[in-house]
Amino acid sequence: MLKQVAIGGAVLVLAGLGYHQYEIGQIEGSLDDLAAELRPLGELDYSRVRIGVNGHLHVEGLRFDPHALPGRLQAERISLESESIPELLRLRRTLARDRLPRALGVSVHQLRIPATWSRANADAPLARFFTRLDTAGCAALADSDHTRVLDRLGLDRPPVDLALSYRIEGSGERMELRSEHHAGGLGIFHTRMELEPRAGTRNLDRLAPALLEAPMRELTFEYRDAGYYASLQDLCIRESGMAAEPWREHHMGEWLQVWADAGLQPGPILTHGYREFIANPESVEIRVGRVREPLRETRGMDSPVQLLDQLDLRLTVNGERIGPVDLHTGNFVGLPEEDEPAPEQDPTAAETATLPAPDSGTETALAPGAPTGGTLAWEALPGHVDRYAIVITERGHRRPGRLLEAGDDHLRLRQRLHGGFIVIRLQRDEIREVRAAR
Repeated sequence: MLKQVAIGGAVLVLAGLGYHQYEIGQIEGSLDDLAAELRPLGELDYSRVRIGVNGHLHVEGLRFDPHALPGRLQAERISLESESIPELLRLRRTLARDRLPRALGVSVHQLRIPATWSRANADAPLARFFTRLDTAGCAALADSDHTRVLDRLGLDRPPVDLALSYRIEGSGERMELRSEHHAGGLGIFHTRMELEPRAGTRNLDRLAPALLEAPMRELTFEYRDAGYYASLQDLCIRESGMAAEPWREHHMGEWLQVWADAGLQPGPILTHGYREFIANPESVEIRVGRVREPLRETRGMDSPVQLLDQLDLRLTVNGERIGPVDLHTGNFVGLPEEDEPAPEQDPTAAETATLPAPDSGTETALAPGAPTGGTLAWEALPGHVDRYAIVITERGHRRPGRLLEAGDDHLRLRQRLHGGFIVIRLQRDEIREVRAAR
């Protein structure tokens, strides 16, 4: 009897191993077919395919050499992650029946992107905009793209790890989508979305249309810094010759101006949250509340910016809930929060309150009737300290405020913004002219 059980067990193991190898052979055949289809675009190759004991399928040593672009895209390992080996072995037949498995994930380990591709992405308008926000007021990194910023910080571009996964609860009643992106010294990005398709099935012919109309219960974006912002601030503070706190105030003013250049205005809550983050750069989370009909919300919109006033966006910084994200289109009005009250008679208040958003990177003239005087020579500025002035930068921005200091190569200006105050520092080569405010 014992002998028969042993023989039966051995037969089952051998059968399982044989089927295991059969499935690997099928996957390798599919990869070879894909490589043949991609040959007009480039050469696709890999080292081997294996199945782990946890039900994960691994394709190792993947390489792709495109004909039209220099450089090779390669990954140490790409994994298809199922809940168990039986689930993985059933996956091909499940998909063949146009049915989704209950849970599935894909991860890419040690993805190496050619430097030439990274530079091309760094020149994209959105990437340029966020780089300008990060480096606002940092003369050492003026007009730098993201790759040059990383080079100046001494942060290389290491391989990245990516992960995408989903899980379906019940018969298509709820779906959770997750993504994770490890970008070396830059940090870690997490995204999580919950949808309610209520399809009653995992068949694609019914689930896919239901997903397109599904209410979104929640969407969360989280960023965790891994040293990038601390290194960036250290460089900018060191190059500016300023102390940390004055430089951060200067950076805040320039940060607001970058938004203004794009026709956007951060409100007091968002500005406070960013101030908290740069003082201690650990993590930022933005949570989007329930949206009943996501497609209907976005249909007919010219720009994603139009969603800002329609979605419930909540900001959390370093684990502390800050409040709703108040970023709007409209006039630039500046920073909140300073202890000192506004003076009763401020000749620049009307200018600040009505300063229009810039167009094509250059602000228009001051508000009608704004009190301006003659142009001040740089040598005359020390005699104008503690009086109001209007600084016009080389970029055409007008900065009204009270002159606090005028040195040989810089000046400090105290601006009234958001009902509070901010002190900014401007280098002489950034300034076109200084006018007296009457």
